[in-house]
Amino acid sequence: MAEEHDASLVVVTHTATNIGDFHAPFGLGVHPYLRAGETPLDECSLHLAAGTRVPIDRERGLPTAYSQPVTGTEYDFTAPRSLAGVRLATPFSALDEDADGVVRHRLCGPDGRGVELRTVPEFGWLYATTETAGSGGAAERSLALIPATCPPDAFNLGIDEVVLQPGQGWDASWGLGAVGFSG
Repeated sequence: MAEEHDASLVVVTHTATNIGDFHAPFGLGVHPYLRAGETPLDECSLHLAAGTRVPIDRERGLPTAYSQPVTGTEYDFTAPRSLAGVRLATPFSALDEDADGVVRHRLCGPDGRGVELRTVPEFGWLYATTETAGSGGAAERSLALIPATCPPDAFNLGIDEVVLQPGQGWDASWGLGAVGFSG
């Protein structure tokens, strides 16, 4: 990820090295949960820089078809859209990079303030998952935007898996930043 000088940005860098004698398939996904302050998820809007999605079997979490365009579907978040009642357990791809080579996804409250997930092209997939959890009868919905290097079942399908040769390394970054706050 390009060097940032934004105090509201947290950047995480992952590295992997094949120290073995044979090639090794590799895949990585991380699970940050995003919030727009104290705003309930159903009052937030989501923008994803993603052009396709992979249909999955919700029970098994495995793909049921190849990537499909999101344009004009219930999975189209290419423009900010309300999350009221939206349920997601969806891998997205065809991520749209800005001119600086960074992909940006945003979760914002009604006031425009929220959080932005930034990834680099090495994270070519994004899983969006909404969940409901709570204790004492107070259920609360949450959103995980999961940057990943490959889709579900990549090692069996051979789609976008990274293969590290002996001695070969890999590194990539993602970050979270506040949006809509004046300094």
